[in-house]
Amino acid sequence: MDTNPTALFARQLEIVLEPAGALAIHALRTLAPERLAGKNVVCVTSGGNFDFERLPEVKGRALRVAGLKKYLILRLPQRPGALKDFLNVLGPDDDIARFEYLKKSARNFGHILIGIESTDVGSFKALYARMDELGYAYTDITEDDAVANFIL
Repeated sequence: MDTNPTALFARQLEIVLEPAGALAIHALRTLAPERLAGKNVVCVTSGGNFDFERLPEVKGRALRVAGLKKYLILRLPQRPGALKDFLNVLGPDDDIARFEYLKKSARNFGHILIGIESTDVGSFKALYARMDELGYAYTDITEDDAVANFIL
């Protein structure tokens, strides 16, 4: 759970900041925290000009930026139990957020577009290590803007 006072306050009041309003808070956190230490700072934020239909998209982007959501193209053998075997590779904090199977006929493998969310950034390093050890072929497309804009 986020213990940041700003985030807690916003959640308590059910405030949703539009991206331009949230920018001031982001700037304070990243641009000059050492220069502001011990000082009283006022940050003007705004909200209300937000399309709530886009909330899942905003959440997804925030999780990707925070390193808590990854998208992979995963190659799986076309055999009974292959998906079940892969699911056993996932860690206790990993959750499937998107799943699309892209099988072409007359092949002994298929490709999966899979979105995985986690509560711990470090779990992806461990997941990739397990996948490498077991010989899974995969590509992380999370940071590939061309592919991500086309598929996600």
